[in-house]
Amino acid sequence: MSPRLKGLLGAVALLSLIATWRLSAGAGADAEVVAPARRSAPATRAGRNEPPEAEVCVSADLPRRSAWDEGASAADPFAARTPPRPAPRPVGVADKPFVGPLPEVAPAPPPPPQLPYRFLGQWAERDGSQPKVFLLLGERLLMAAPGDLLEGGWRLERIQASELKFVRPSDQTVLTLAIDRN
Repeated sequence: MSPRLKGLLGAVALLSLIATWRLSAGAGADAEVVAPARRSAPATRAGRNEPPEAEVCVSADLPRRSAWDEGASAADPFAARTPPRPAPRPVGVADKPFVGPLPEVAPAPPPPPQLPYRFLGQWAERDGSQPKVFLLLGERLLMAAPGDLLEGGWRLERIQASELKFVRPSDQTVLTLAIDRN
């Protein structure tokens, strides 16, 4: 876009803005609304069909009747506006807090227990005796066989190829620990 065209478009925009502001500033609360003037039939000149002319609006400014505009002047569109005041309360009506029964809320179920052990490895004798597993409890190394009661309150119930089965004797909770052979 050429600089000359930019300047021309800027001047047109500025003139439109000034004209709009002047028209809105001159309208008061007593301005009346007038319907746009219309032609009854399209105009033709010398046998040529021309498009009908644009509608002409005599006055389109509406009076301001909003409660927000009561304190603002019509000449200053940037004047501070205050919101309308709330309606007055009826006499003798007081705010009462809700005094009803609270809804019954069931307590959340306790989270399932977690095993404190981490599997480290397995040891099996060639003579066919029971295999033993090496477990880590925090920083302590434990060696356990099926039926042993371990620190932490769990008993090792069974050793299988892919998992270990533990039972907590206090409430008979059964948990399994997957064995990762990698």
